[in-house]
Amino acid sequence: MLRDFLRPDDLCYTLQMEIIPRIKLADFETMYSEKGRPPVSPVVLLVILILQYIEGLSDRAAASNLRFRLDWKIALGLELDYEGIHPTTLVYFRDRLLNNEQASYAFDQVLEHLKEIGLVKKGGKQRIDSTHVIGEVRELSRIELFHETLRLFMEKVKSHKPMMPSMLQEKHDYYISPISTRGASDKQKAKFISEAGLSMKVFIEWGEGCRDSADILAMEAFRTLSTVFSQNFQDEGLEESSVPALIPIATGKDHVCSPHEPEARYANKGGKGWLGYKLQVAETVPEDDDLPNFITYIDVNDATDHDGNAVPAFIADQDGKDLKPSEIYADTHYNSVENIENLARQSIDLKGPVVPEPTKQPKPENQGFTYDAETQIIRCPMGFEAEKISFHEPDKVHGRFAAKTCLHCERRDVCDPQKRGKQITLRKVNAILKTRREAMQTEAFKKDMHKRNGIEGTISGLVRGQKLRRSRFRGKAKVQLHIKFSGAAANIMRLHKVRCVQNFKNAA
Repeated sequence: MLRDFLRPDDLCYTLQMEIIPRIKLADFETMYSEKGRPPVSPVVLLVILILQYIEGLSDRAAASNLRFRLDWKIALGLELDYEGIHPTTLVYFRDRLLNNEQASYAFDQVLEHLKEIGLVKKGGKQRIDSTHVIGEVRELSRIELFHETLRLFMEKVKSHKPMMPSMLQEKHDYYISPISTRGASDKQKAKFISEAGLSMKVFIEWGEGCRDSADILAMEAFRTLSTVFSQNFQDEGLEESSVPALIPIATGKDHVCSPHEPEARYANKGGKGWLGYKLQVAETVPEDDDLPNFITYIDVNDATDHDGNAVPAFIADQDGKDLKPSEIYADTHYNSVENIENLARQSIDLKGPVVPEPTKQPKPENQGFTYDAETQIIRCPMGFEAEKISFHEPDKVHGRFAAKTCLHCERRDVCDPQKRGKQITLRKVNAILKTRREAMQTEAFKKDMHKRNGIEGTISGLVRGQKLRRSRFRGKAKVQLHIKFSGAAANIMRLHKVRCVQNFKNAA
């Protein structure tokens, strides 16, 4: 029979025998209506999406392979004369997965299978790292940002144009077309900006006050328009007809960089800037060198999110999948004092380097002052104790010495005290940081950190194999779908490698 035509060293054989049986039609019942014509099997579509990421195919190429590739048809149990699907069927199926919160289905099923066969175990060692994902959008200048925001809004309110005042209709016609500032002088650019700011202001006021305001306020294009205006222009305290003032520098964690993808953020790390998102990846650290590492967690964050903030979500996800690790290897950004303490309370050892001790020396007048954390006493170089101590932020302590103490002190000219006495702020030496910094100097620590390096190869494989560096889609939800399928594809390829090695050993 054709079912037995595939050999164990064929990737589709691994899919046929281990992955496809896990995918149940019942898992997709809520995605389809009982009315209308019968849909294409969601099992077929899900496997096609997995194969699409394994082989790096477009929707059109994947649909073509389903029609002509014999190994695909055998793995899916399709007839030889199966005519295939239209490429847009994959587009609609991805939308169904997103709308029904099933973006992680393929990745979760593959991971669950790896747990059942013992390749991924609870309480093992894991490592985590991040990389950038470039959004499917280009960077815009501020003039382009304003004009494109207005243009996209005009596209959405075309049907409302007859209800606009004549002045707004003229602005609608002006902004409905793209703009070019090539060769424009600084004066012309300033005019573009002021006109765009005033236009945003009047359209926001019109949208909030027109009779169809409920429909307009619900538009994503209107929300983007309002956000871009508030982030780039200052309108408070100005008269109603006044031109809003441009904010000279408009940047921030939530700053919209393009109306075509409002969720994409501009970030800079290691001297490299990008517009898009940040990818978090975690994988197992196997004790047996013959076994590959498998991805246990893959998710997308805002590009401006700090890596350390991803740790709670990672642990919660692993706990929900009964895969909470006993040890985690990570770089400096993850090893904050807060994360080390929180994970220690959960019996998880977060390993990795911490921020180095500050090398900047205090000013001469502040040198020699010490703080004893046990007794909570600040002493000056002459041995006198501060009469008053207060704490600022988690790691700072402020001390004030009595004026009479400093009055006749022989070090008075060096310390330069204030009239009320010397005041100084010191940074407390955190015990966790101190212990970790000492450990970082040992050979045992450096050797243990070699286990973290493998995550770099995994990220490189995802970038080269699944084209993870640049998203195929726009929007954070679709980017997440993109990376979840990439993670599922990578794990299946590693599982297939394990099976090939096992078959080779058995044959020998």
